[in-house]
Amino acid sequence: TQGFGYSTDPPTSDQITAWHNQIRQGRRAALGFLEAHSAGVGTMLGTELAELQGVTTIPGARRHGVAGSVSSALIAEGFEAGAEAVWLSVEEQGARACYAKLGFLVIGARLNYSLG
Repeated sequence: TQGFGYSTDPPTSDQITAWHNQIRQGRRAALGFLEAHSAGVGTMLGTELAELQGVTTIPGARRHGVAGSVSSALIAEGFEAGAEAVWLSVEEQGARACYAKLGFLVIGARLNYSLG
């Protein structure tokens, strides 16, 4: 959550258990490193049409290729497992540039609403 700016607190044991359960149910996960320190994460969910999700890098490690490496590893694993396509949604302009380098194209837009 630190990469998304939510918290610098370590995950609770309940959060870790929930992630373990999701991985057992088919979610793929990758951890990225920079200079031997964990610096980013990402996940992918789905089989034939896989969604790249939750890719983030901690602020001090951004712009060093961590998100691109994490994404590339997950994408390669997804295709090796039989995915025919990989998709994602992204808001941040810097992230759009990262995904464009990996070959992603913008094919549509999604409008989200919130109450607050």
